[in-house]
Amino acid sequence: MVGQVWLGVACRLTTWEMALRAGTGAATYVESFIQHWLQSLLYYSAPDWFFIVVYTVFGGLVLASWFVCGAALASTEHRWIVSWQNPLS
Repeated sequence: MVGQVWLGVACRLTTWEMALRAGTGAATYVESFIQHWLQSLLYYSAPDWFFIVVYTVFGGLVLASWFVCGAALASTEHRWIVSWQNPLS
């Protein structure tokens, strides 16, 4: 998702949705799916850069959580395996 936003590429599901809407004569929109519905829910028109920043921060948090939680889980798993193999320690 972050890569698509930075490259300016629309999500395949959004493209498909727009084609289906156009095929039925329903109204379409030009922004991304998330941007459209957030704007509709919040009644706030945010510029594209805002959503780029939000997606980037969220992607960074996900990446950071993989490093932090992954290391913690690997450490915990290693201790469990060692204690299971040597019950006296």
